[in-house]
Amino acid sequence: MGIRLIVRHLNEQHIATRKGRNWSMVTIRDILRNRAYLGTYTRFGMKVPGSHPAIVTPDMFRWAQTRLDERKPKRKNGHAEPFVLSGLIYCGACNNRMVGVTRKQAWTRRKDGTRAEKQYRYYQCQSRTNQSICQYHTRRASDLESAVLDHLKTERPRIATLKGRKAHSSQALAKERAKIEASRRSADRRLRQTFQAIAAPGANRDALRKHALSLIRARRHHDDQLAALERQSSDSTEALGARAAAAIDKLTAEWTTTDLDCKRNGLEALVEAITVYDDRVNIKLRVG
Repeated sequence: MGIRLIVRHLNEQHIATRKGRNWSMVTIRDILRNRAYLGTYTRFGMKVPGSHPAIVTPDMFRWAQTRLDERKPKRKNGHAEPFVLSGLIYCGACNNRMVGVTRKQAWTRRKDGTRAEKQYRYYQCQSRTNQSICQYHTRRASDLESAVLDHLKTERPRIATLKGRKAHSSQALAKERAKIEASRRSADRRLRQTFQAIAAPGANRDALRKHALSLIRARRHHDDQLAALERQSSDSTEALGARAAAAIDKLTAEWTTTDLDCKRNGLEALVEAITVYDDRVNIKLRVG
């Protein structure tokens, strides 16, 4: 039985996780990879075998790792192209996020016997992909991305006339600020723990220093995000519509030539959420 079938069985039987949520493929895979069940304590790159009683034997654990490695998909090319709408799309049926999926189909041409291959990119409900629940709700990536751009172009004249910040815009800023501040506090707490671990005898200091540097970078990123929010909050509300219209113009004009990060930054500044139904797409903008 594979991971997907295990997930489907648990969710169909309404067996929840410890936090009362549905199981996902990631959760099951993490459990199968977790050396804690061997009695090994792992933290900050340090491993302490025999720190607590094991509930699986080493042979059983190795067998599980072998099976997982055998089932790991073999990718011929390096990294798949990222999906520009990731993190913004939600399934209209279950309200879970939709994720980007790439599939390749190969066939033999009858005319000359040569092999042909085509790549398909689409967004699919994450509940279906990782939890084996919900139905097969998908949307071709190029069609959905074009629909979002068309919506922005259609709404642009109306947005350009806006003269004040709507209440939900201010609420969204406050919500985003609270989220970033919580992430910053978490990074600070983990950074303090890492510094304490570095000072402990026998610590793997090289690994811990790398971990500390990554947390410091995250902390700086949170500071930059908060500063950007502060600028956005203090901007003149009279210019709100004009700025949003200018952002739409820039995004649509440079869409075919700019890189993925610029596209994502532009979309995230304008679009709050995209909800995909079988018969329609609802796009909620941050402005207007």
